[in-house]
Amino acid sequence: MSGALRRLREHFENELLVRVGRQMELTPLARSLALPVREALLKAETALNTQPSFDALTAERHSACRHVRLYLTRLTPQTHADPGCRGTELYRTDRGL
Repeated sequence: MSGALRRLREHFENELLVRVGRQMELTPLARSLALPVREALLKAETALNTQPSFDALTAERHSACRHVRLYLTRLTPQTHADPGCRGTELYRTDRGL
């Protein structure tokens, strides 16, 4: 933690923590940062814990695949049956066009 504290002290040009007797106390600047930092950390935690939702039956995403070899594109039977789906299936061929 001392490395992180050193970087924060350099950034804010403030000691942030000072020794008072046998204890460490927050400087006024550190006290003023406590709530905004706590809120930012909670928001980051919420964002990182969010699980993406994906429903293949209702999705309208489009994906593409590129490869050095020649690929032909055709609609899959599922894609053709589901008008909301715009996906395609790529398959390789060694035959010429």
